[in-house]
Amino acid sequence: MHERPIQVAAVAAIFVIFAAPALADEEICDGVFSGGSFEDDVAVPDGATCTLDGTRVKGNLKVLSGGALVATGARLRNDLQAEEARYLQILNTRIAGNVQLDATSDVPPSDAANQVCGSKIGGDLQLVENRAPFEIGCDSGNQVKGNLQISQSEIADGTIVVTNNRIRGDLQYQANTTSAGADLSNNRVRQNLQCTDNEPPPMGAGNTAGDADGQCSQLATEGRRGGSRTVDLDVCNGVFGKEKFDDVTVPDGATCTLNGTRVKGNVLVQSGGVLVATDARVKGNVQVESGGALDATGVKVRGNIQTDEATDVRVRDARVGGDVQILATTGTPPDGGPNQVCGSRIKSNLQATGNTAPIELGCADGNKVGGNLQVQDSQIAGQASEIVIAVANNKVRGDLQFDDNAGGDAEFDISGNRIGQNLQCADNTPPPMGSGNRVGGDVDGQCSGLAN
Repeated sequence: MHERPIQVAAVAAIFVIFAAPALADEEICDGVFSGGSFEDDVAVPDGATCTLDGTRVKGNLKVLSGGALVATGARLRNDLQAEEARYLQILNTRIAGNVQLDATSDVPPSDAANQVCGSKIGGDLQLVENRAPFEIGCDSGNQVKGNLQISQSEIADGTIVVTNNRIRGDLQYQANTTSAGADLSNNRVRQNLQCTDNEPPPMGAGNTAGDADGQCSQLATEGRRGGSRTVDLDVCNGVFGKEKFDDVTVPDGATCTLNGTRVKGNVLVQSGGVLVATDARVKGNVQVESGGALDATGVKVRGNIQTDEATDVRVRDARVGGDVQILATTGTPPDGGPNQVCGSRIKSNLQATGNTAPIELGCADGNKVGGNLQVQDSQIAGQASEIVIAVANNKVRGDLQFDDNAGGDAEFDISGNRIGQNLQCADNTPPPMGSGNRVGGDVDGQCSGLAN
């Protein structure tokens, strides 16, 4: 059953159901259509102007020589092809297939350029041998899953502007001649930005790409923020913002600051390196080797966070998809406070093992731990009445296990935790103190008096 779009009459303020004749399973679009859908392929013939407002096209859409298309919020299931069209305006439209716009001759009556803006294109976007100005992207930009290719244009009066697009493949601008030059700016190109044989050469800034070649070699930052063509940051020493890298390494003597940075791989902090991360995103693991330091706030780590013999560790307001392991920490942060894992969501286990410096797990706002919370084998010298290990206000889905820790004259505190399974404490010197713990399973050993 066909669900034909509604055609809006140009003169009278009435609505009629469109019933144009089909030619070889091809429907004709000439007029203004709001909503509804075309079930077959659609053609825009010579002299016709097809205006689609939120209309769906389930076949291919072809603009024939002399036809014109204005599509706003439309949905095309297949390809869009326009050859020798009068003008084209494609705004906020989704096209599942390829878009090919060849030899366009004029511009829309109310605009200085043809436009493809704010749209999502599932394949390639190709413009070949056009004779009229084009804007590709505008303020809202397009998302192109394939390549964006512009070639062999000859525009005697006007320019080509390509701005704010996100392109999964290449952006190729080749053999174009324009009276006012071309502007390629603020495009994010996952693969290559290639420009050759254009007169005059294109101008622009703010582009990012895997590689930038030819006349566009100075118009892009290579590697960074370029999707799959990101690069390793082998020596992270300094401040980095909202950039993208594969793996990041912080070497001896370096202080690496990541502010909103995205890392597709792993972060490794080597001995003597310091990582300060705020709102960074890491798809892999964060690992701190002996002698390194970590200060992470608001980070999202898809893998694990592991520190082994770090000088100091702070992890606050983090989201971690795996484990957090704080092993054998030797010192405290520069401000003299304790090492911390606080206010974080940890999908698996939180483990603090073999530490020799004070540590807080939970703090005032606590952690949410999807697995077990384990504190074991720590030997932390402290003053009388000083709390050198505090486990407070955590929500633990599994067990809380506190075993084989030694604090000398200092104290251990386990308070305000909500534990889904068991609270188990054994062989600690001194025994832990605390209160206000709620336990879903058993309370054993030295913690037998610490639960409500």
